[in-house]
Amino acid sequence: MRRLLSHGLAFTEFLDPAGERWVEVLREADNSIRSYRQMDDRDGELAEFVEHWIRYRLGADPPPAERCAACSCDVWTEGQDPPGRTGDEAVEINATVEIAGVIRFVGTILCRDCGERILAENDWITDLIGEDL
Repeated sequence: MRRLLSHGLAFTEFLDPAGERWVEVLREADNSIRSYRQMDDRDGELAEFVEHWIRYRLGADPPPAERCAACSCDVWTEGQDPPGRTGDEAVEINATVEIAGVIRFVGTILCRDCGERILAENDWITDLIGEDL
């Protein structure tokens, strides 16, 4: 059983005797049930379920798909259904680069194919880090 609190609501995930995942949503102020539903693989982890449940209730659009900064293809992250090729798995790059004494933070998303291509073209990156990425 797992529980997340968000916006005055308590989201509790549990397994029924058959092993199916369910989520109960309670309003914390009075413990009244706001929702009770079975989860499936598309719901992902509890945190993803909570975000989508709240967005649906607010009438907000789902977050846009991540795109590769190099080739602009849609990428997916762990726990999501892959939209296309196996190489479209997202690789997030978080690095600190110092150029002429100025520190710059680089945060970008690449598909696995572009990430591997960039590493192959720039072998100094793995030499600098000293490990196989």
